[in-house]
Amino acid sequence: MIRAILGIFFLFIPFFSLASSLPWEGKRVYTIQVGSFIDKEKAEERVKKVENLPYARISYRNGRYKVRVGFFKSSKEAEAFIRKFNLREKIKDFYITRIRFSSKGVNFLSKGASQTVTNHKTFSKKGEIKNNSLKEKKHSKENKSTKIAVANVSTETKVVETKKEKDLTTEKDNFEKNKSVFEKEDFTESKVKLSEITAKDIKDGKKDRKNFFVKLFLIAFLLILIIFFILSKLATKLMYKKEKNNSINFQLLISKLLKEENYEKIIDVAVPYLIKNPHDTFVKKAVAESFEKIGRYLEAAAIYSELSKDLEEKELKVLAQEFERKSEEVLKKEFKGRK
Repeated sequence: MIRAILGIFFLFIPFFSLASSLPWEGKRVYTIQVGSFIDKEKAEERVKKVENLPYARISYRNGRYKVRVGFFKSSKEAEAFIRKFNLREKIKDFYITRIRFSSKGVNFLSKGASQTVTNHKTFSKKGEIKNNSLKEKKHSKENKSTKIAVANVSTETKVVETKKEKDLTTEKDNFEKNKSVFEKEDFTESKVKLSEITAKDIKDGKKDRKNFFVKLFLIAFLLILIIFFILSKLATKLMYKKEKNNSINFQLLISKLLKEENYEKIIDVAVPYLIKNPHDTFVKKAVAESFEKIGRYLEAAAIYSELSKDLEEKELKVLAQEFERKSEEVLKKEFKGRK
């Protein structure tokens, strides 16, 4: 009986370790990218080479199929993973990168990983539903309190208005009753009192109007500021999307020219593009390869060294070293040609 229980426990250990190591939606983690392709078939061919590795997957991002393996807390863990599984013997071109995990467009090879992704999603949705219900309750309570406050204010204003009306009517009644008494002596005094009361009411009315227009002007000004802020945010988002789409379309053009082996055309088109977009590593790599193919080794070596510096800034040390090695190899070709 005890052996059977232990056997079941050890069967389920891999599943729990898999679920615990998979990141949540939106969490920033390190991963190893072993390929990036426009064609899905090429990505599937590459992923077969690493299908036995943990979390081998194809992620569709920005019009490209990216083949990746593993999730790591740091780049050191990723480097240890590379050494452990002898990844350099299986694949030449790979590098460590940092991503914000999203299960959208991700196709895992192992069933356990895909199952844990769905579990993450359902759990997060339940949390969202609970949060929304709590927010709705809070809003309903706040609305009730605001309604009560508005009702209290309206009743207070009504009481004040009725008091004023009563006071005016009582004064008028007293004046009419005692008209005969105040005809000779106090008629002028009562008239002055009535004029003072009406003057005060007129002044109060004017003040209330002024305050109302000032408040209205302030509210309108605030609304204009909010609308302007929202529109500026939307404009920046649209500009960013447009630039992103343009870069993707340009990368597709460059990959097409590479297939056609039209290297001179790539240099003519890509060099002005890199002046505006100096951090586009894909286009920069294509230009370096084009220079190398047509025998312009010095230009190719310079661009390869620039690529290694860019990748070092992004903390992609392994890939940076590869491009630095490539730069040295191209320089050797140049010196051999001169001899």
